Amino acid sequence: MSHSALKNSHLEQLNSEFFALLSTRFSILKIDHLIMRIGITHLIKQIGINAIFITQLMQVRLLKMIKNYVYR
Repeated sequence: MSHSALKNSHLEQLNSEFFALLSTRFSILKIDHLIMRIGITHLIKQIGINAIFITQLMQVRLLKMIKNYVYR
């Protein structure tokens, strides 16, 4: 699988699990754990966001920022 396909696969997995967590109102710590498990915490650090301290509204923006960062 190519590097680009792997990134797409990770983003798709993040997207589906992310919104599943939001719909069941899991804690922000669960979102942070999910991000770390998928292996993109370096992106969070590079764009200067700590997922533990964001609101649910900001989590949606975080996902968009990650996608924009990955596809630069």
